[in-house]
Amino acid sequence: MALWGDAKLFLCILVITCCCTVTVAQMAQDCCLRVANKPIEQPHVADYRKQIAGEGCHISATVLVTRRGVSLCAPDNEQWVNELMKHVDSLKDMCKKRIYKRRRCLGVKYQ
Repeated sequence: MALWGDAKLFLCILVITCCCTVTVAQMAQDCCLRVANKPIEQPHVADYRKQIAGEGCHISATVLVTRRGVSLCAPDNEQWVNELMKHVDSLKDMCKKRIYKRRRCLGVKYQ
């Protein structure tokens, strides 16, 4: 009897593991398909994230998120993009110190 109980437990664990693996593998990722090398003004950008080629996306890029939540794709190796990321980091630090209560903190994500 104990043998059947162990076999049923093993089978249940195996099925759950397989289902979780398939579910994680099928998660869609929002990727940039191309980038625009058009500089964006600093006051419009509230956040950014890096997209790395080979980790579910075909190209490397920096995804800039505007205060209204629009995602814009920019090349990750341009100087204006690096300066914009530094600006966003300093904006996040300033907003965190002021508890996100200033007008300049509109659209800035909580850290």
